Amino acid sequence: MLCFEMTNIQQLFKQFGRLILEKNFREAHKYGRLILSELQKSKKERQLSFEETQIEQHVNSKIAIFEKYKTNSTVGRKTIKNKGTSFRGQRIRVKRTKCYSPRTISSPLKCAGKHLQKKGLTIDRSGQTNISRSSKKQKSRYSRFISNQEVSGGVYPVWFGTNRKVNESKNGFTSERCDVVTYGKVDVYIPEGHRFGETGASFWMKLKRGDFTDDSLKLKKMLIRAHEVFYNELKSEMEKVHASGRLPHAVVFLHGYNTSFEESAIRAAQIGFDLKIDGAIAFFSWPSQGTKISYTADEATIEASEQAITNFLVDFTRNCGADKIHIIAHSMGNRGLIRVLQRIAANAEIRSEIKFGQIFLAAPDIDRDLFKNLAHLYPQYSERTTLYASNKDHAVHISAMLHAAPRAGYFPPYTVVPGIDTITVPEFDVDVLGHSYFAKAEALLYDIYSLLRLDNSPDHRQRIKSVEYEGEKIWSFFQ
Repeated sequence: MLCFEMTNIQQLFKQFGRLILEKNFREAHKYGRLILSELQKSKKERQLSFEETQIEQHVNSKIAIFEKYKTNSTVGRKTIKNKGTSFRGQRIRVKRTKCYSPRTISSPLKCAGKHLQKKGLTIDRSGQTNISRSSKKQKSRYSRFISNQEVSGGVYPVWFGTNRKVNESKNGFTSERCDVVTYGKVDVYIPEGHRFGETGASFWMKLKRGDFTDDSLKLKKMLIRAHEVFYNELKSEMEKVHASGRLPHAVVFLHGYNTSFEESAIRAAQIGFDLKIDGAIAFFSWPSQGTKISYTADEATIEASEQAITNFLVDFTRNCGADKIHIIAHSMGNRGLIRVLQRIAANAEIRSEIKFGQIFLAAPDIDRDLFKNLAHLYPQYSERTTLYASNKDHAVHISAMLHAAPRAGYFPPYTVVPGIDTITVPEFDVDVLGHSYFAKAEALLYDIYSLLRLDNSPDHRQRIKSVEYEGEKIWSFFQ
């Protein structure tokens, strides 16, 4: 039955592609609506496959463009307004009915084929859609499938725990340590111009793109909650996901050094929004100084925060109401996570009840030998652990030089241990230091997205190849 349904949808999708190439947008709109209708029926019976999700995203984006340029046309010329600008539509002789002007549709689509090629897709004359590997920068290769094509703008909720001190105005947190963990929720504004993998472009990047649309995520509101209220509200969110027929998941983000509370909240919101997490995204903000010159101070602080992080993660796992809890630890945050697992393993009361889903070790700034000694803890307390390391990560490389010892998140040498999938990351050119690739590079976000839903081994995931290192198998992304 599933095979028949998918074949039918694929045939409709091929015809949809042909009609776009032929610039028959009126008929393409009808086929697009039919495809979405069929997918909605399938959703009620089962969870959509990844290919069906791709088709749904693609058709939705095209229908949004069609409807944007739908107009009542009459004999003669008609001025059509588009975001404050106006241009003349081409002369068309039709009855007084709704129709699509070929010029107004083909212009924003870049003649359909060019538009899709720019997005990393191609449609051949048979209507078959293919992922193109020829795009040099791979700008929107995966984001069209796992990000919202039409971002309507709005507020995205993020849950948090922190051992920072509350500031005097009670609307934020300082970089000072606190003896107790504070719980709460922040609302982060996601603008209409949000780009996949970004929290906001710099002025020079906007100038380079020629696009000055506001795309910066902003912290709008912070609410401190009592322990019981915090988890009651969180459970309510999980119940909503359950009621929709899906399994609720929670992802906890543990940030690295040189990160303020606001920065960690915005990054967590970007990750949660781009990955379309069914459930909730949370973060624990330990009191990093938030400055580049405070590396040694942050090292001392993460050590002092180990117990607070442990208490939060154990408490969150027990009470959040999610079916699975996943962890993303970045940079120096990996030092706190590995000590958390060590403390859980040493506590007879809790070690048998704590089990995480996916654990992602992103650019871990942790001593390689220490990591290898304690790495056996990861498979004990997770379904799968993935380590992302890059030889283009200048921040972790500098750390290795400062400590005169290799780090787990930089190679050579490669960090390979049993029970952990080591994946090497090429230079994706997403920032100057090459340190934030886990949240910015589309290939990485896609890989995390896939693991959260399917838990496939690396040899069954896209754009990853196997590499031999000293008789051990590691993995690497195609560049």
